[in-house]
Amino acid sequence: MRSHMSRTQRLVALGTLCLMAVCGPAWASLSLSGPTGLVTIPTALTLHQYEFDLSMDWWSVKAPGGRFTFSDPRGAVGLMKGEGTGAEIGLVKPNASGLALTDTYVFGKYRIPGLLPGGPLAVGGIFSTDKHHYSSIFLVGSSAIARSFALHYGGGVNVYGDPLGWSWFGGRQISGRADPGFALFGAEFDYKRFKFNIDYNGSYLSYGVNFFPDGFFSLSLFKLGRGDLERTLGLTSQFGFGATVRF
Repeated sequence: MRSHMSRTQRLVALGTLCLMAVCGPAWASLSLSGPTGLVTIPTALTLHQYEFDLSMDWWSVKAPGGRFTFSDPRGAVGLMKGEGTGAEIGLVKPNASGLALTDTYVFGKYRIPGLLPGGPLAVGGIFSTDKHHYSSIFLVGSSAIARSFALHYGGGVNVYGDPLGWSWFGGRQISGRADPGFALFGAEFDYKRFKFNIDYNGSYLSYGVNFFPDGFFSLSLFKLGRGDLERTLGLTSQFGFGATVRF
């Protein structure tokens, strides 16, 4: 996967990733792909038992023929109670007319206790209900070293999907198909009521910030990068925003 970043962007990303080898966030938010995570990627954190998150985000996408809106409603519930473990399931229903993307995904994640000395490990998947788009299976870890920083890493595989079907993770082959395997990296920094995120989903770099005025509501602002598919189709995502409610 090629990465078209300026020297300043590369320095910011490298500096952020080097700093963020530290502690988990006060509140694990739902990623755009569904499971709890950063901007686009999942992390090894899960919702607590009976916690329910409902999120909605919007951003516009510039295309050769104009613009279209990408909306991303999703919800998840925590299922397990246990020392160092957890599980969650949920639904995400992205809606992007310019990508023929309107179908629901089912996702789930299980936090595996005791495998990594430096932090938790989780396995999960995001499964499309439309055979045109790709499903993904992932394994992710999260390392906590200090009070306000966290580093997340992992990878996975894409399965099924048509050549130009949507994929949450990974780049594109010459044939147009999503890469069968992908790597995931991300980091976050907590400061008072803010959480700053940066992640790489195997295709492009994204960054964002979450604001938590209380324990039941949060706001988000983010910017997605451009990967092979976006450059092939001439798409550029604009800044997006959203909100999450926790019950």
